[in-house]
Amino acid sequence: LLAELTATDAAQSRLNEISKVRLIDEDTVLMDAVYRLNCPLVDMSPIAVEPDFTRKYLQSSNNDALVKKIQTAFDRVAWEKDFVLCEGSGHAGVGSVFDLSNAQGSALAVPSSSQKID
Repeated sequence: LLAELTATDAAQSRLNEISKVRLIDEDTVLMDAVYRLNCPLVDMSPIAVEPDFTRKYLQSSNNDALVKKIQTAFDRVAWEKDFVLCEGSGHAGVGSVFDLSNAQGSALAVPSSSQKID
């Protein structure tokens, strides 16, 4: 894993541009390169916290849109998988600023009591 990290261009920056449209967290790029997860990178990293993300969120917060984005991405990644490993925002305080702490983000992946679990 360490060899892959140092050999990967993803190690050069925290976020990577994908097709000049979306930013993807470097951890996502690394995990896909090492484990060939066969999932869309944009779904593995549904929210990239860019340097101005917090400022934009504080100016016009839309927590519901972020939650929906995470849930939709999780559903796509989890399709026909036995398990899904979810990473938090990287630091406990980061997600809290935009109302999605690590605990709140993890809770989005837990099925509600109304959903059937096989």
